Amino acid sequence: MARGRLPDTFDGFRRQTSSTDRPIDHVAPEEIGNAMAALCRASAGMAADELLTQAAAIFGYKRRTPAITPALEAALKLALHRGRLVEQPSGLLTV
Repeated sequence: MARGRLPDTFDGFRRQTSSTDRPIDHVAPEEIGNAMAALCRASAGMAADELLTQAAAIFGYKRRTPAITPALEAALKLALHRGRLVEQPSGLLTV
């Protein structure tokens, strides 16, 4: 995170080409949530299942596995709680 930035205002994330660059459990949930917000912004919203799969890809995972899904789900829950993402009545997640 950039110096002087509060966690609530940090909106960056670091894309990875391989999951070996940095294991998902070493990525802050806020950073994963930021990637999820960027994905939703770029596509005008996403279903949760697709969002989790696309977020995994940003961090170098070719598919969403049971080993990484809990970290992704926790980041999604945090992003919703902090208002970074909004769940629409249709179930679509938007920014």
